[in-house]
Amino acid sequence: MNLPLSNPETVERLKRIVADLPGASTRAMFGQTAVFVGGNMAGGSWGSTFNLRLSSSDRVAADAAGFTPFDPMGGRPMSEYRVLPVDLPDAEVVAWFQRSIAYTASIPPKAEKAARKPAKKVSRS
Repeated sequence: MNLPLSNPETVERLKRIVADLPGASTRAMFGQTAVFVGGNMAGGSWGSTFNLRLSSSDRVAADAAGFTPFDPMGGRPMSEYRVLPVDLPDAEVVAWFQRSIAYTASIPPKAEKAARKPAKKVSRS
């Protein structure tokens, strides 16, 4: 699978946009930067674009506004996610991320994963 290169300007813009949004945090994921709420991904950067997880009614509005489905694997779009047009001003991007974060916050938080047991050491004598 060919992943796009992370765009440093896009990542900086994303971090600036979500910095003041309650409950949102960012972390690296697949060489990109993702936004999480309660352990669930709300969106993130993908190359030079942003993607968002949206409710069904917000997806209808996003589709009408010209957003496209987020399809990182090619042929298997992520059903709740849309790609924002790259030319949206920050104020509109913030508004869409607020919608995404509100929706993602309504999803039950992911359970903590149990710590993995360390691998058994095999003596090679």
